[in-house]
Amino acid sequence: MRQGVILSIIVLTIFCAPIFGYDWFTNPGDGSPENPYQISTPEQLMSIGSNADLLDKHFELTHDIVFDPNNNLAHVFSRALIAPDIDTSNSSSFDQIPFTGTFNGNGYSIRNLKILNDSVYENYLGLFGYVTGNSPNVTVISNLSIISAGIGKHRFGGYLGTLVGKFENGLIDNCHAVSVSVKGEHDLGGLVGYSTGSNFQNCSVSGQVTGSGFYCGGLVGQNDGGISNCQTNCTVLSDSSMVGGFIGDHRSGNIINCSAKGIVKGTSNVGGLVGVLD
Repeated sequence: MRQGVILSIIVLTIFCAPIFGYDWFTNPGDGSPENPYQISTPEQLMSIGSNADLLDKHFELTHDIVFDPNNNLAHVFSRALIAPDIDTSNSSSFDQIPFTGTFNGNGYSIRNLKILNDSVYENYLGLFGYVTGNSPNVTVISNLSIISAGIGKHRFGGYLGTLVGKFENGLIDNCHAVSVSVKGEHDLGGLVGYSTGSNFQNCSVSGQVTGSGFYCGGLVGQNDGGISNCQTNCTVLSDSSMVGGFIGDHRSGNIINCSAKGIVKGTSNVGGLVGVLD
């Protein structure tokens, strides 16, 4: 009887350990703007997740993050690493707390990020699922490259981007998506799926965006805000309309010193730079 109790305790310990994740109290940073949490390993990045205590904190990379999805099943994800949508059965809304802190890549990269959801509706996928800031001119995500990423598995669902699924009221500065693939239905972008009340500057994307619905773009699927000094070199394919090599549907804001190269295909409202300019 005593052996059975001991065995149960050991098994419980093994299965509970990953739930608690990384101990942030041991981190050199404290999550404040002046002393951000420092991230140097995949495990630290993964442990942010949907932890409500972390989603308003500040982070910085201190090393390249390299995932190994071919040899480590723990490195193949089914939802956004940070601020994911936790209820994939509800395709119409985001059922979680958005990320409201800041993330500075410090010039480092995240490599081999794979988010391949097996549900029918793939919503709010990317490194971040949903991000909201305090002002369109205040930097939220900066100085980061995402290299060789694959986001989305089926051609359903929406708000998919390599960096952020849905982004609002902030600035993305000096962020790059290199050799990436994004696949879904609507609001798909090589960097961000849907952006409102926000700005982009000094960003670039190379890769492919494949959709079955509206709003597909090399940089962002649907956008409301200014963009400057950004470039894309993408193949953007959709079975529907509002498809652009740069933006699928641009609602408002200036586009300054930007360019797009690549192949763009859709049914209507298709543009090398912008599909629809409202």
